[in-house]
Amino acid sequence: MNRMKTLGLILLFLSLLLTLLISIKFQNVISRNFPIENPVEVPYGAHNFYNLTLEPIGKEEYHVKVKISPIEQPIQVDFWAGNSTGIGILLNATNVYGMVFEEDYPDKGIFNMIMTYAKEINITGTRRFELTGFNRNGTYCLALLNFFATTQYVSITIEEQYLDPVPRSILEPNLINILITSGIAIIGVSILVKGSRKSVRRAKLVKA
Repeated sequence: MNRMKTLGLILLFLSLLLTLLISIKFQNVISRNFPIENPVEVPYGAHNFYNLTLEPIGKEEYHVKVKISPIEQPIQVDFWAGNSTGIGILLNATNVYGMVFEEDYPDKGIFNMIMTYAKEINITGTRRFELTGFNRNGTYCLALLNFFATTQYVSITIEEQYLDPVPRSILEPNLINILITSGIAIIGVSILVKGSRKSVRRAKLVKA
């Protein structure tokens, strides 16, 4: 195979590859981190430290990932995620009534009636988990509980992930990309045709 034919085949292969990159679509993962000011201060008691505005309904592969880590010193905190009513009950039960509900905490009595999307008890080191069970778009309240007199400090990152509802191709199917792909294909075919003609002429000359 001469050089011209090789070049023509390479150009045709390149045009085929570009065509695939334009035509094949896939869904990207969209992600964002919520702007939490770290370190988060957790004094004694229960504190609604952050409210998330989420729109999970209708999204595919929807995840909200949480990471809690200690800042320099060891920690021992609890994490709750719920709606405003549930977190309100939690704050009142722990801050107003204090130790009255000690035997019920964290999953008996009044605490068992609180709808939660995450409940992580006795966090003493770095822990990763997800909020689950979303049933609406709206505000989700996050609370940290510290049952020790000493104020604790933690680092918190919260990341939202879901599939882009609009499938996209690797190479945008715009006019420029289509023209480039078509041009490469035309050049490749032209080179192959010219190469074939030259081969035929050479064969005729040899026979003559």
